[in-house]
Amino acid sequence: MKPIIPIISFLLLALVGCGTNTVEPLENNEIPLVSNDKGTPHTPTPEDVDNELSSIMDDNWTPHIPDGLCKEKLSKENRAIVAKRKTEILAELATLNDHLWAGSYNMYDIPHPPMVEYEFFIAPQSGYVYTCRSADWIDHDGGVLYEQNYGSITWENDRLKLLPVLKNEGNMFEDMATEFILIPWGDGLYLVPADGIIAFCNAINSQEIYYFSRGAGWSPREGMPGVPDEFKSYLLENPVKGNVIAIGKTEEKQKGEHRGQPSMINETVVTINKGKQDGLLLGMKLHVTAPAMFEWIELTDVSEMESEGIFRWHKERVPPQTGWSVSTRR
Repeated sequence: MKPIIPIISFLLLALVGCGTNTVEPLENNEIPLVSNDKGTPHTPTPEDVDNELSSIMDDNWTPHIPDGLCKEKLSKENRAIVAKRKTEILAELATLNDHLWAGSYNMYDIPHPPMVEYEFFIAPQSGYVYTCRSADWIDHDGGVLYEQNYGSITWENDRLKLLPVLKNEGNMFEDMATEFILIPWGDGLYLVPADGIIAFCNAINSQEIYYFSRGAGWSPREGMPGVPDEFKSYLLENPVKGNVIAIGKTEEKQKGEHRGQPSMINETVVTINKGKQDGLLLGMKLHVTAPAMFEWIELTDVSEMESEGIFRWHKERVPPQTGWSVSTRR
C-alpha cells in the first residue's frame, strides 16, 4: 500500500531548509499516542508524553509483532529511536505557527472508524516518523505493530522528499512512497505520492480516501480537492455507471511477494459500455457493484463510447462476467 500516507506549486511560497538530527537510541519503547473522548485523531501534547513516559520506561507497553514481519526493523531499539524522534518533532511543531506542511498526519477511512492506524509526523528540522499499527492498541496491551520508519526530509521543487533511515521494505509496504505533493481539500491537507495523483482522484471518485491528511478528521469535505490543473478532469461531479459487455484474455502474473512467497493474481481484459463521452479517462477505476465485491477495473484504453480495462482477481474469487454492473463510486 502507498500510504501510506502521501505539494501544489501555487501553495508553496518559499523553500524550507531541512536538516538531519542525530538520534541516539533510548532504553524505552515508542511513546504511544492518545485519542480524545470522541475517538478523533489527537496530536500528543507534552503533558501526554509525560503521562506515558513512566509506563514506557517500565516496559509496560510492548506491541505484538506478527510472524513474517521484519523483527529487526520493529525492534525495541528502533521503537525507542522512533520515540525520541517523535518527541523532537513535537517540540519543533510547538514552535511553528501556521506552517504550510509541517504537522501530524493521519490516515483513516471516511466515515468509518479505522481498524489500522497510520500516523505520520513531519517537521522541517527534526524530520519525520511513521508508524502503522492496530487502531485498538491502547485498549489491547499495545496492539499490533506492523510498520515504522524515521528519517530526514528535503524540500525540493515544491515536493516533500523522505530520506528513510530504516530499509523502506520488508514489512507491509515494500514500495511506500518517499516523494509527495500536498493537495488541499476543505480544512484538510493531503499527502499524495508524486506519481499517484490519478490514484488519488480515483479514491475521491469512489469515496474511499486512504491518504495521510492533516486537519481533515473524519468529516466529509465540501467541493473538490485542489489537484493540479492537468488532473482536474479526473475528478467527477457524478459517478459513471455502466456494464461489462465483453471478456477478453486472462493471464496469470506474479505481483510481488507476501511474506517470502510469490503472490500470484489473474488479469483479465474486460470491455465496458462507457467511454470518453461519459467522462472516463485512461487510468480511472470502476468498481464492480453488482454483484458487490472488492475488485475493480482499471482502464487501459478509452474510446468515445467504450473502454477496456484490467480486472485483477485471485483464483479463489469469481472470474469476470458480462452483465456485471460497474461504477466509479463504490
